[in-house]
Amino acid sequence: MYWGALSTDIKKSSVNWNGLPSWMEKAVQYHNTLLETCVLYYKKNKENGTTVELLPNAPEGDAYTYLFTNSSLSDLKQFVIGLGIDIQNMLHDVRKNGDTKLSVSKCDSLLKALQEEVEPLKKQGIKKEDIDKKLYNTYRLFQTKKYYGGIYIRIGIGFSDTPPVPYRFNRYRGGEEGEPSQSFRSGVITMAEKAEELADFDYKPYLSEESSEYGAVLKECYIEDGTMKFKDVFELEKKTEQEEASCTFKYKLKRRDAATSFKGFEGMERDDTDKRLAELLPVVTKALDNKQTDLKTNIAEDVTGFCVFVEYHPVLSDELAISNPYTKTLINKEYNDIHNKADECILSFIRTHSTRTYGTTKKYYKGGLVKQKRDSTSMFVILQQITPKNATIARHAATLYEDLSKLLASLPRGSSIGIAYGKMKELTMTRDSEGTFTDYFQASVNLAARMVMRNWSFSTRWGITDENDNHNRVAFTSNKKDIPGMVETVLEERKIPFTVESLPLSALNAGGSETITCLSSKFTGWKALKVGDIVGTKDDKNTGEIIKDMGDTFRVKFKKAEKVLKRSQIHLVIKGKEIDSDAFDTFKEDMKL
Repeated sequence: MYWGALSTDIKKSSVNWNGLPSWMEKAVQYHNTLLETCVLYYKKNKENGTTVELLPNAPEGDAYTYLFTNSSLSDLKQFVIGLGIDIQNMLHDVRKNGDTKLSVSKCDSLLKALQEEVEPLKKQGIKKEDIDKKLYNTYRLFQTKKYYGGIYIRIGIGFSDTPPVPYRFNRYRGGEEGEPSQSFRSGVITMAEKAEELADFDYKPYLSEESSEYGAVLKECYIEDGTMKFKDVFELEKKTEQEEASCTFKYKLKRRDAATSFKGFEGMERDDTDKRLAELLPVVTKALDNKQTDLKTNIAEDVTGFCVFVEYHPVLSDELAISNPYTKTLINKEYNDIHNKADECILSFIRTHSTRTYGTTKKYYKGGLVKQKRDSTSMFVILQQITPKNATIARHAATLYEDLSKLLASLPRGSSIGIAYGKMKELTMTRDSEGTFTDYFQASVNLAARMVMRNWSFSTRWGITDENDNHNRVAFTSNKKDIPGMVETVLEERKIPFTVESLPLSALNAGGSETITCLSSKFTGWKALKVGDIVGTKDDKNTGEIIKDMGDTFRVKFKKAEKVLKRSQIHLVIKGKEIDSDAFDTFKEDMKL
């Protein structure tokens, strides 16, 4: 049996989310519909023994990953490569036809999309003068790149005779408790993801960089001598005179921008390719029209709370399993251990924050693990069920910051955590293989993702700042302007070390000159403890002595009881004796004898 994977991601989606969130909210849904329609079409019409499975953590923001199997490697490649190329061709045609579903890059369309952002910005309490400046900056920025105001994607693929690693996680679906979900990672999943990161987002010259012959292209990852290597994969085989794409969808397909020459499916004629694309185009068109109708009623809900991303940097990487399959057991054990630590940290925060109103106890928050992404990053949401005052939000944010700082110190060196507080969009979806689940997007999700994964350095009038790299870093921000300053005050009161930066969104690759306030700290591991040390829990008053080192935990003897505690739950108050002086004196006397 052979396995294949196809991974996609939208080029510079964070900039589009920041500049045109109202348009982007719909555009991503159209993008999802186009991808899923192409896959469904292939499953129904291109049967060659290939099975298709969408990973349940998809879409990961804007990213998709599909897993394929087939007993024939050539049939598997034909199916996956054809699907990837056709997805790019369909995106190309929808953008070219003048429809604003997937592109507002033309001046008149962009101006109309910017007008739709005025009302949402007013509701945020932003002054008219500041709104005008923000929209003007967006307008100028979106003139510089074709993918600003347009949906362009990168596609990576991979193939292997070794299956990927299955894993399970409890997914938050809007209720009180998470429900099981199964996905896959490592192997071809990692290969496709790495290929996607290097893939081209637009048509590419086929013969040479100077060539006028362009076409859709995928990036394939393959293993050679135990290492990952990459190559471009084009589709078509013959040289054919092409026409400019039509601005309206027709059953008669008008193809491409110039004379084109491509590699293609073995034995497949050009006429067969045109026929396949001509059949697919109206199917995609109808699906997009249906989605446009659906979006009028199935509207994403506004929610407020914290979004948290935890990026793990395991000692044993998934790439190691590709070159040495015998390491899989150890890799899986480490994977489960570090993910369980993060899950418990978030759920503990949610459980321990409640309030009493008129005699009734109610939790401030609900939420949990939304998805474990294909790169092993975990995404969590902590959603407000009641609306606390800003001072209460700041205290809760500081507690979450402190809890996650302790978690970071317990994770492998190089891991990072990003936190953002504010508004998000919640969309409820149903999928045959996954049931009903919720996904989250927009401002706070994008900011939290940038907090966890970006290194930043930026120019100021005093010079260029030193790079703040994401390794061993916990970082917090909020687009609710008062919150970071209030959190800063609480962190100072609690004597938690941190750095404050006024960070331009351009440094996060998420916008222009607008700035956000970011609080960040670096933590690497813990000071070693041993039997005999006096440790405290929340303060130095409630102290006890370590009587047993149990590896991940310690047995501590307090005045009234003994407790087994994690390293993150205790801190050193008094260091135990290195040497028992009486015993040492006796030893010296014995040595004389």
